[in-house]
Amino acid sequence: MPSGTPGGHLGAHVPLDAGAKMRQPSEVPKALLVSQIVVILMLVWAIWPGNPYQYYTLLRWMCFAVFGYAAIVAYNRGMNGWAWVLAIIALLYNPFAPVRLNRIIWTFLNIATIGVNITGMYLFCRSRISKSDGGNVT
Repeated sequence: MPSGTPGGHLGAHVPLDAGAKMRQPSEVPKALLVSQIVVILMLVWAIWPGNPYQYYTLLRWMCFAVFGYAAIVAYNRGMNGWAWVLAIIALLYNPFAPVRLNRIIWTFLNIATIGVNITGMYLFCRSRISKSDGGNVT
């Protein structure tokens, strides 16, 4: 009988010990969704030249915080692969050991990051909806 499943049935998710909590999707934190929208707008604004250096420093801090928090939320929702993607993006934008790239590469990365952010918002909302589907995170 496989450990962690009731009666040996595969596919049922039960904590391995009585004190463990099941990872179930819940309401997406509104602060996360709002901060993701703010970061998307900041990344769009960063595409146009002429922004002061301080703007890009603020962008790094915002992306680092938002993607780091999103990685934690994704992990807590059982979206482990997505958590890794978000954590890598957080590290790419980290303000402590900045990654130095030229403007053209950063423009492409900013556009790709916008896509990842929009996809993340969709997946977070979709995983919440799937709760009514027996609690399975998709």
